Formats: sequence, structure tokens, C-alpha cells
Amino acid sequence: MDPMTMSATRMSRSVLGPMVGSHFAPTTVIKVGLREERREAYMRLLDALMDAMTATGFVNGLAAHRMKESRTEQHLSELLQAGNDVVRTLAGVRPVGSVPVISAAETAAEAIAELGATLGTNGYTSASANAAKTQEALIDACRTDLSYRGRWWQLRRRWINRTPRATT
Repeated sequence: MDPMTMSATRMSRSVLGPMVGSHFAPTTVIKVGLREERREAYMRLLDALMDAMTATGFVNGLAAHRMKESRTEQHLSELLQAGNDVVRTLAGVRPVGSVPVISAAETAAEAIAELGATLGTNGYTSASANAAKTQEALIDACRTDLSYRGRWWQLRRRWINRTPRATT
């Protein structure tokens, strides 16, 4: 290619590129992982959150009943491992998840952290209820993201999944 053609090509790209690129480039599409990747990441996160809730429940029960030190240390190490698993799986959800799921997952992880901070206090039951609510919100966000719940325009799916009326 001669230099004159190369410079003309560059000039046309610099002039036409922004017009064509902005017209055809999708601006609101955010690429997320495949549906199966997202489902696996969401399941790992939900498992880690449930393990962390169970571990905090054990440690709170031991603190309330003032059990032996060796048993408490074992459960504290399990609690620490469960917290690490939550952080690790949350980091695995961030690259593949959608924005609503990531925000619900971060809220659920914060609720688990609050649950761990209230161990042995009177606020544990309210923190536990809050953690359960945030996990339910996360599950709803995951179902919506994975399209397990029909949208308003999916009339056939809504008709199939309808709840039957009670017969009198």
C-alpha cells in the first residue's frame, strides 16, 4: 500500500470512526458469564453463606452456654474458614454475575459480617433474621437473573406456572 492510501484510510477512520462506532456500538449491554457459569457461581455463594450462618449459630450457642475452650476454638476456626469462603465465592460471582445479583450478594455478605459481629449479644436474633432476609433477596435476584421467574411479557410461562385456584 502506498503512503497516500494509508494516510487517506487513517483520516477516514478518524473522521467516520466515531460516527459509525457510536451508532452501532451497544452502550447498555453488559457482558456477563454464561447462564451455567452464573448458576454455578450463585450456588457456591449460597452454600458459603449458609455455611457461615451455621458456623455463627454454633459459635453463638457455645458462647451462650459457655462450653469448653477447645470446642469453642474449633468452631471459631470453622467460622473463620466460612467467612473466607464467603469472600472467595463473592469474588467469584463478581466477574460473571449481573449488577442486581452482585449488589444482593454484597448485601448478604455484609449481613453475615454483622451476624458475626453480634455473637454472644442480644442483637444476634435480629441480625440472624436480617441475614435470612438478605439471603432470600439474593435468591430472588438469582432466579430473576437466570430467568427462572417469568417476566410480564412471557405469558405462556406465566400461564404454565400459575397457581391453581382452590376448588370449593
